[in-house]
Amino acid sequence: MESGAGAVADESGAVQSPHPEVPLVRGVRLADGSELEADALVDASGRRSNVPGWWQATIGWWQATIGAHAPWEESTPIGVVYYGRHFAVRTGAPEALVAAPGPARVNLGYLRCTLRPTDNRTFIVSFTAMGQLRNTWRRFVVNGAPVALGLHVVGDAVCHTNPSHAKGASLAFAHAVAVADALDAVPHDPMRRAL
Repeated sequence: MESGAGAVADESGAVQSPHPEVPLVRGVRLADGSELEADALVDASGRRSNVPGWWQATIGWWQATIGAHAPWEESTPIGVVYYGRHFAVRTGAPEALVAAPGPARVNLGYLRCTLRPTDNRTFIVSFTAMGQLRNTWRRFVVNGAPVALGLHVVGDAVCHTNPSHAKGASLAFAHAVAVADALDAVPHDPMRRAL
């Protein structure tokens, strides 16, 4: 999504929520103002997800009109910044460059560098230093009720930790499977999908 894009929620009443006390997200509005309608919106946009910003932009209307809850968020600084870049080994280069059994690390105390082989003759070089990353957890079910129907937030958009612990991909896959299972089990009941 580009800046200016956002979730399209039912403020007009044109699309009635099956549960009037909970907003119904029915698609996305793109930066150019065009809208794409959908039965379900999955936000997998990462740690800088725009969903909290979308919610802040509309929460006053939702709270005044139907008493809707905002997403709950807890965030704690972890005191590091993380940079990483993937590289491909040139054709003809020795296989040993990417065949190492594990990562190579250099730790200077204030800066850690890791070279980790990945797959298809590629590797990642990452640097971890003192910085401003945060551990964050967002809940979209508050006091037993979803904050919105039709919105499913997964991966780093719902929770993220220190990237040097390499848990993000595992969490994202687990979230994706849970959303796919919910959409398959109750395709026409957004309340049950949300809970």
